[in-house]
Amino acid sequence: MEFLPDITKWTQALLRWGHVFFAILWVGTSFTFNYLDNKLPKSSKAEDAEAEGILQH
Repeated sequence: MEFLPDITKWTQALLRWGHVFFAILWVGTSFTFNYLDNKLPKSSKAEDAEAEGILQH
């Protein structure tokens, strides 16, 4: 059972770096959706209510 500590170290390293990678992806998609949401034309008409919920997440 000498290999068990090595497997534990590699698993911890992969989980840690995976967490960092997905956190960066999360922030990037948040900035992307905010950018796209700000590009939508602002409408104040009540009849245009369908366009208000296009990029909400």
